Amino acid sequence: MRNYMVHSILAVLSAMVLLSFGSQVQAGTVFAEDFNSYSGNQNNTQYQSGLEVAYAGNVTGWSKAGAGAVHAVDLANLGGESNPSDWAIMFWTNDANIITLAGGIAANVSGQDYSVDFEASAAVYAHDFQATSDVDGLLIEVLRDDDSVLATHTYLPGAWTGDMAFTSGSFDYAGDGSGDVRLRVGPSSPGVGRFGGAIDNVSVANAINVDLNDDGTYDDEDLNLLLSNFDADAATGDAPPYNQQYLDTLLGVFGSDVPAGTNFVPEPASMVLLLFGALGLLGLRRRK
Repeated sequence: MRNYMVHSILAVLSAMVLLSFGSQVQAGTVFAEDFNSYSGNQNNTQYQSGLEVAYAGNVTGWSKAGAGAVHAVDLANLGGESNPSDWAIMFWTNDANIITLAGGIAANVSGQDYSVDFEASAAVYAHDFQATSDVDGLLIEVLRDDDSVLATHTYLPGAWTGDMAFTSGSFDYAGDGSGDVRLRVGPSSPGVGRFGGAIDNVSVANAINVDLNDDGTYDDEDLNLLLSNFDADAATGDAPPYNQQYLDTLLGVFGSDVPAGTNFVPEPASMVLLLFGALGLLGLRRRK
């Protein structure tokens, strides 16, 4: 039992050290939205792709504004099909379509970094002139409770090419401690008479800072020392990822895995603090 308690404390200390490093990885999703609660007036099929499109809809938990909002495309159904729907939200630019999350997300601790991830595509409804161009895009904002903007990001998915073609996007922001936040999404260039794009699979996650070497390597000796209280040795090899399972162990207190291929070098000052803490705890265990 004592060993378990010491190991648990060391895991928390290790995680605290990792929080002071420099390069971000995700470590625990606090919000996710796939927009499949959408319901609207499905009245046509999408130009070229033939997917079913709808307008004047609603998404559970989101408010809406703008002409015909909310527009959406069903990625799982061509015209006349009846598969389980997989909706993505599209943003018309004239009388700009905007959706705003109604409830707050607990993702605004002062000094904590967060990552907003999403998938985006060019979009169109039933006519070619409505198609996203290479200068159209999406504006994604993180709002405080008073509707002031904490963070903003513009993403251009590229011009319409005949089908929905999603790419991954992300941006980071730092919490300021002002309370829960909400997301707002709309077109980046209102009033141009085209769709700014489509969005799907939006998430917000805590971000842990990991300081990487320029060549993506780390010091095995330091990592082994850091992990000595987990009865584990750092793996070695010719190519990354070397330390996947060990970083997973260290960050287990966050309930999430580190993306494969992440490698790190403990910062000297942080390592000294951690080692002093570990030695103190080990001394306490011996006295017991």
